[in-house]
Amino acid sequence: MIRFKRSVDIQATIEAVFALVTDLEQRLALNQDIKDIRVEKESGGPIGVDTIFRLQFTSQGQPIDYRCRCTAFEPGRLFETTSLTDRPFGMRVIVEPTPQGSRLTQEEWLTIEYEKPSRPESKSVLGKLTDSLADGLTGHTLEDQRIHNAGLEKQLSQQLEQWLQKTKGYLEDR
Repeated sequence: MIRFKRSVDIQATIEAVFALVTDLEQRLALNQDIKDIRVEKESGGPIGVDTIFRLQFTSQGQPIDYRCRCTAFEPGRLFETTSLTDRPFGMRVIVEPTPQGSRLTQEEWLTIEYEKPSRPESKSVLGKLTDSLADGLTGHTLEDQRIHNAGLEKQLSQQLEQWLQKTKGYLEDR
């Protein structure tokens, strides 16, 4: 499993930060590689544990369509989702007060399966994407896979850091 976490301090109220991170459409719009965004909340009522979202967008020319479930929620503080895909991934966002405003911390995780015989072929675009992250390493040593995971974690962490900085700029410029 690959896990990574980053934080940023933002000169904005925890209410403003939390409102942004729980608005999945607005949140996705801050990523310059994501276009044609559509987010639908499939379950009624306010956001809470077991709320289901359907996300559709284009990323790097590829159409993405998946559902996720809110797995943890504390209003104004915690929002966690896990994908309802054949290759699950998730994210956890925590917003905390600081003397200057808020600290936004996001942690993400995903599992890469390296052995093709043990993983059925994915039907979803996201599953095919995570499968492609492992391609070329089937049959390689665990050390090769560990090195690959470390490189992938670094790349994904950098993307998360860019998104956090974009979020900070967006909220502080309001």
